[in-house]
Amino acid sequence: MSYSVMFALLLLTPLLFSLLCFACRKRGLSATCTVTVLHSLGITLLLILALWVVQTAADAGEIFAAGLWLHIDGLGGLFLAILGVIGFLTGVYSIGYMRHEVAHGELSPVTLCDYYGFFHLF
Repeated sequence: MSYSVMFALLLLTPLLFSLLCFACRKRGLSATCTVTVLHSLGITLLLILALWVVQTAADAGEIFAAGLWLHIDGLGGLFLAILGVIGFLTGVYSIGYMRHEVAHGELSPVTLCDYYGFFHLF
């Protein structure tokens, strides 16, 4: 697989899951379970992709893509790994936290869809 495709997957995966989370708003009250599953899949897939890119960069030494506009070396790989792991951990923590908020009426299912949609955009 080319490096440009790897970078595209890494950049477009959060956008795709964000749009899917926003689309769950139309499900009404049943959106809570659906958006939580989508969020879980999104953060897991993004962690796997980030670690895959880091491993590829470590094996190749450096990765250049998109006409040298995108570049990951050892330091960039370290930061990508840190961001991937911390993003995954905050995503896992937010599942329990938001479940509590919805259960106690602090958030509606529609607001939960918005939260997870913006989470993936961030």
